[in-house]
Amino acid sequence: MNEIPKELLDTVCHTTTVESFLSICESGYIFINPDPSILKHKKFGNAQDENNQTYVQNLGGVSVFDFKNFSIEAYNRYLNNTWEALSPELYRFLPNHNRNQQDGFSVWMIIDTTKCKTYINRESLYRQWQTAQIKGLKFIPKVEAAILSDISIE
Repeated sequence: MNEIPKELLDTVCHTTTVESFLSICESGYIFINPDPSILKHKKFGNAQDENNQTYVQNLGGVSVFDFKNFSIEAYNRYLNNTWEALSPELYRFLPNHNRNQQDGFSVWMIIDTTKCKTYINRESLYRQWQTAQIKGLKFIPKVEAAILSDISIE
């Protein structure tokens, strides 16, 4: 089922595991580069990159999903007409995806981007990614956004 839960629509959010969520609560931050000792899951990475980084990680940021004014219908039309995106990349993170039903829960944290001076929304990041010379890094076009600093959860 490829639906965005209504609670996430019109928000910007970060997703993680329950174990990592507890570490985030302890530290008070979503870190760009968390200490491996507090990282409770394998970071979403890119096996094709020698540093196992995604596009946003390569920028020195935290990946977030920008669902502000998001249309799943428009996104699916985009997916059907482009070579740029891999639809399973977005859908595998959704709470109702069978991967999360089998492995446990995914935790979604809504981020107040008005408190983040280094926030790059999905459309700006998409344009930046299109012109970048590093196309081999994993990126979820038209939905992934970035915050180029640690994120306080306070």
